[in-house]
Amino acid sequence: MRRRPMLFVALFLMIAGVTILLENVLGLHFNTFSVLFAEAILLGGIYLITRGNASEGAWESGGPTTRSQGREETVFFANTTIEGTGETTNYTVVFSSATIILPEDGPEMVDISGVFSTVRVILPKNRAVRVKLSAAFASCAMPNSQIAGFGTREALLGEGAASYLAASAVFSSMFIA
Repeated sequence: MRRRPMLFVALFLMIAGVTILLENVLGLHFNTFSVLFAEAILLGGIYLITRGNASEGAWESGGPTTRSQGREETVFFANTTIEGTGETTNYTVVFSSATIILPEDGPEMVDISGVFSTVRVILPKNRAVRVKLSAAFASCAMPNSQIAGFGTREALLGEGAASYLAASAVFSSMFIA
C-alpha cells in the first residue's frame, strides 16, 4: 500500500482541526471553507510535485530516499551530502537538507532545484562557473549577491574555463560557495 496519499490526508485533517479550533475557541472569524479549500489546493500541489519523483520503496518503508537515475540525482526527506559525478547534470532536493559538491571535471551545464529544502552548493575551484540563481519565497546567497523572497541573479564566479549552473529555490534556502 502506498503511504503518500495518507500523509496528505493526515496533514489536511490536522490543519482542518486547528483551523476549526482557532475559529471556535479563540473567536477568530474567517471563512473556514476558503481556508480548507486553499489548504487542499496547496497539499494537492505538493503531492503532485513529490509523487512523480519518489521511489516507491522509500515511501513504503517510511524512510528517506536518495535516488540516482543516470544524469539525475533526487533527494527526498533526507539530510545528505552528494559528491557530484562528471555525468550528473540535474539535482533535485525536496523536503531535505543537502550539500552538493560539484566535481572539478563536471558537465558544462548543471541544474539544481530545491523545494522546501536547504541546499548548499560547493563549486569547483579550478574553473569558472556562470551562475543563474532564481528564488520564489526563498533565501539564496552566493559570494557577491543575495536574494530574499523573489528574484533572479546572475554572476560569474571563479576563473578558468566556464561552466553553467542554473539554480532555483522555492520555499527553500540555497547557499552557493
